[in-house]
Amino acid sequence: MGELGRQGRSFVSSGPTVEELESYGGDGALEPIRAYVGLKSADTLEERAQLLLDELVRMGAFDRRVLVLGTTTGTGFLEPNAVDSLEFLHHGDTAIAGLQYSYLPSWISLLADQAAVRQTSQVSFRIIHDYWQELPEDSRPELYLYGLSLGSFGVESVLSSIDIINEPIDGAFMSGPPFVNYLHNELERSRDEGSPAWMPVVSDGRTVRFTGEENILDQPGATWGDTRVVYYQHGSDPVVFFTPTAFYREPEYLQGTRAPDVSPQMNWFPIITGWQLLLDMPGAGAVPEGFGHMYTASGNLAAWAAVTDPEGWTAADTERLGAVLDERREEQLSLLEQLGE
Repeated sequence: MGELGRQGRSFVSSGPTVEELESYGGDGALEPIRAYVGLKSADTLEERAQLLLDELVRMGAFDRRVLVLGTTTGTGFLEPNAVDSLEFLHHGDTAIAGLQYSYLPSWISLLADQAAVRQTSQVSFRIIHDYWQELPEDSRPELYLYGLSLGSFGVESVLSSIDIINEPIDGAFMSGPPFVNYLHNELERSRDEGSPAWMPVVSDGRTVRFTGEENILDQPGATWGDTRVVYYQHGSDPVVFFTPTAFYREPEYLQGTRAPDVSPQMNWFPIITGWQLLLDMPGAGAVPEGFGHMYTASGNLAAWAAVTDPEGWTAADTERLGAVLDERREEQLSLLEQLGE
């Protein structure tokens, strides 16, 4: 696999073990497959994407039930709360792939790496999707896209590409979508009347649904199609809700009923609020999980359960496993704190 980089090494060496999966879900768990290619692994993007496909084939990823092509954040990071929760949900019958495109922190990549993330997402998707679509439809894995933060920008670039038209994927999950995401912003603008800007309802939720820490993805009476797309976002996340117009116009997400994590005491002031949101972005990942740009294990699980729709899975199952995952995450963070990391 060549040079994985720090984030790649962390990704492939962490995650739940078979023993952990079976301690919750019973016998029969598989060891989750994680494949990753670092920026230094090959000279060109095409070569790195081919390396990623070769690794997925070698590891037997196309024999799993669920295959996720993840777009990393700027540093090459794939969120543990997202990938771990998927592996618990499907008892390890999963394969998750990531391809690094930068070394820059996400808030810098947001401005500097948009072309890189777009190209990386589209090329890696085309190469892996071309292989996947030639496999027998009744035996190939379900194919999903995933991205946190700028990674969701990459996912959107795939969703709007021509490569996806002839053989659609099974779904996509995006968390913390940044303000540069064209599709996200367009969906917010075209939301159904009466739904708030911070939690839009679009076309009665037929394809795309939004959620936050309170899981609202199950909409009684609404029909969700075969391809499901979920956005998971916090009203208090400046990465999502910054807009240049905030310098001279009150943002819609501050008007009317607000998200539960946005203080009713926050007022809009010309120029000042724009700077406040802009300067909050670098620190949005230094707040407790469940606020700002920090998304919980249980919230990620609820989104994955809705997108992948496992047979026989219930809302009660999501609530039970979510509590286990949040407790597991707290233990991990406590251990990291003790180690001084």
